[in-house]
Amino acid sequence: MLKSLEAGLASAGLRLARARKHLEEFEELEAAYVATDPIKFHISPLADGGGILSFATLKDPPTDLGAAADDAIGNMRESLDHTLFAFAEVSGITTEAGMKALQFPTGETPELFEKVLPGRTKGIDSRVVDTVRAAKPFLDPNDPENPGSWLQYLHELSNPKKHRIISSTPVFSGYAEMHISQIYMGPKLQQWVPAGHQAICAFPDTGIKAALVPGICFPGNEGLFGKRAADQMNRIHEVCTETVASFKALAEREFP
Repeated sequence: MLKSLEAGLASAGLRLARARKHLEEFEELEAAYVATDPIKFHISPLADGGGILSFATLKDPPTDLGAAADDAIGNMRESLDHTLFAFAEVSGITTEAGMKALQFPTGETPELFEKVLPGRTKGIDSRVVDTVRAAKPFLDPNDPENPGSWLQYLHELSNPKKHRIISSTPVFSGYAEMHISQIYMGPKLQQWVPAGHQAICAFPDTGIKAALVPGICFPGNEGLFGKRAADQMNRIHEVCTETVASFKALAEREFP
């Protein structure tokens, strides 16, 4: 195997290792924040078995949380670009301009992915391009569980990194455990309920307080339906690791 190919794939692995350290830092900071009891909530029972949930944020998350997320996301994104860049020399790309043009492609749809694919993999060996396609790094309406969709979400998260530190906001996590059947929050069910406002919801008589715990999410995932940023980043890390592994297998098989 060419030294440049071996070194490039090793660099991708190092980026994933660094991302893992930042993810662990993020989760430690989140746990410390949650331990301060930063969000207060109160449930007033209603006659129909539901209740009125009111809550208020008393303490904002530490800025280090955003920095840790930013570092983790940046390293995961770079692991993909380093993987593609590793195949430059074996593909015959030798100019600096040709190498700089390489970027692991993703897309909001399969069509948009195919549109950007040629420009971001220009000059790359067709076997490598086929492996990129096999990763399906796009949102697929016919396959909502497509693991590759996490690579597109990584791209979306990494874009703000170029302009600002990614912010995090406190949310209630554990929707699956709450089994909330209805939330009356206006015309849009997943609308964010601002601190101090109320949401009328149906909930079981037991376990509700255990499920309603503060968590940290990325902007756009706030509210009672919010997804923990740590869970999302861990899943992205898994998919990135699987993707890089597929290119390592390709290198060992086709470019020994």
